[in-house]
Amino acid sequence: MFDSEDREYFARRASICREKESQATDPAIKKVHGEMALEYERRARGEAPQTIVNRL
Repeated sequence: MFDSEDREYFARRASICREKESQATDPAIKKVHGEMALEYERRARGEAPQTIVNRL
């Protein structure tokens, strides 16, 4: 579904999100970064994007 450049990009973004997740002090912000990281990790593995539902 994604080419190797896409998958590398998604892996980099996942890493950034994981870093921000670990640095966040607000539980809600930590959760958002964790969810974003999971989605980037899915895409880095070549899996189809998951529908994200706005939970605000």
